[in-house]
Amino acid sequence: MRRNVSFPTAIHILTLLGYMGREYVSSAFIAQSVQTNPALVRRLLSKLVNEGLVETAHGKDGGARLSRTAASINLKDIYDAVQEQAILSVPVRDVYAPCPVSSNIKEVLQQIFDAEEAALRERLNQIKLSSVLEQIPAS
Repeated sequence: MRRNVSFPTAIHILTLLGYMGREYVSSAFIAQSVQTNPALVRRLLSKLVNEGLVETAHGKDGGARLSRTAASINLKDIYDAVQEQAILSVPVRDVYAPCPVSSNIKEVLQQIFDAEEAALRERLNQIKLSSVLEQIPAS
């Protein structure tokens, strides 16, 4: 099963931008910090810009930086910006009609997963990016 790393990677990116203050940070530097492909960083930055979490500037001294304070960004904002599907999802499979489990498991699991997703989003709404940033030691 392939893991979706967009959400934790986006938190890493925004924490780095918060750490760097008002300085613009290049996607190459961000990719080095995250230890990932610069194309993934640029894709995530685009989503974060679209949601108003990041601003970018072009040119020699360009890059990305937070568009607002870390204290005004919660993890739900980040999750909503980059998570394309719920973390818990029911796979699409054919139903074997004679079997009551096969005929009903998708709906049963979907109700459970929807409740868990709602709880996750509620918790993420309570956690500020600034609280993540505060746990990073100053160099």
